[in-house]
Amino acid sequence: MDHLASPLTISLLARAARMSDRSYLRHFTARNGTSPMRWVVTQRIAASLPLLESPEGTVEEIAAAVGFESAATFRHHFGRVMRTSPTAYRRSFGRGVA
Repeated sequence: MDHLASPLTISLLARAARMSDRSYLRHFTARNGTSPMRWVVTQRIAASLPLLESPEGTVEEIAAAVGFESAATFRHHFGRVMRTSPTAYRRSFGRGVA
């Protein structure tokens, strides 16, 4: 969780767990019910919510802060997970955000 904003790959995660890529994928999916990268995306979206609720930062800055390579990628994944856009979420739940 401390490295969500960093670029993460299966190889990096597997190496940190001292496993082969294939074993890591198999064990992670069996234990968590989802792939490691889907889990990372979901955690990044969750980390973005309090940032969107704050009036600080643009969607682009928030996307970078939680580890997405681009605002477009962030918007895509946010829409898939939250069923709304980051801007619509901010309008609904933001404090002091117009």
